[in-house]
Amino acid sequence: MAENIEYVSDKKAFGMPDFWLFPAETLTLRRGDCEDSSFLLATLLLASGISEHCVRVVIGTVVTGSTKYGHCWVVYQNESGTWCLLESTLNSVPQRLPPADPFTEPESRDRYEPQLCFNRNHMWSIAPGEMRLSEYINSKEISGGYRPKSPGI
Repeated sequence: MAENIEYVSDKKAFGMPDFWLFPAETLTLRRGDCEDSSFLLATLLLASGISEHCVRVVIGTVVTGSTKYGHCWVVYQNESGTWCLLESTLNSVPQRLPPADPFTEPESRDRYEPQLCFNRNHMWSIAPGEMRLSEYINSKEISGGYRPKSPGI
């Protein structure tokens, strides 16, 4: 993504505040915003043979200093069971895949606040601050503020 997909806002590209592309459209255009490149990245991971149980797309917000903005990113469960952050809007390829949980902690410099998490078959609504992202994703119970939901699409 970093080397082949240019980040372009929907406002600049399409004159709309929000417009979601299909992964094939993002690949053809070689540009898109955070959800476009995240959908493409998740699709490529699945196409490479990675289990759909190990790939999620997350929609939420990112807080950097006093700035808060809507964002979309991918998390991937690696071979050791750690959920890693795959940021599809970076300008360079990271040296390693960082664990996702530290980015959701209140003291994180760039704090990711997940609101929805989904794969091909399920969508989960995430209550703010309820638990670490990895605990939430790995949870099998339905209780309190988190309930697995079918995406209905």
